[in-house]
Amino acid sequence: TRRLRSSETPPPTTRRTFRPSAIVVAAMTFKRRNGGRNKHGRGHVRFIRCDNCAKTVPKDKAIKRYKVQNIVAPENISYFTEASVLDGYHLPKIYIKERWCIIGCAIHKKKIGIRSRKDRKNRAPPES
Repeated sequence: TRRLRSSETPPPTTRRTFRPSAIVVAAMTFKRRNGGRNKHGRGHVRFIRCDNCAKTVPKDKAIKRYKVQNIVAPENISYFTEASVLDGYHLPKIYIKERWCIIGCAIHKKKIGIRSRKDRKNRAPPES
């Protein structure tokens, strides 16, 4: 734009004024009610590492499962039962908490599966 001389008159304005009330915002669709997380109301959640690929994942978004297994290998249990002084002694189990990133590892290891659009609404915990 150039400066106007004192003798010139400015051109008439033909622009319309901006009215914010005229803007209509369409709501975006969402895939899951929880957004794939369990964070509800928390601002920040600490990160953990995936057990398979060591990728950092928010703790509430990671897929977590307990793996229960015997401390001793199955082929060696008979040796322990024979050597045990107590009758009916059961060896304790070891509980390992496994955490996977949802994108690659949990789906690839088939710990979870991609559910249909109808089944995504089901909020009940899985059987296994």
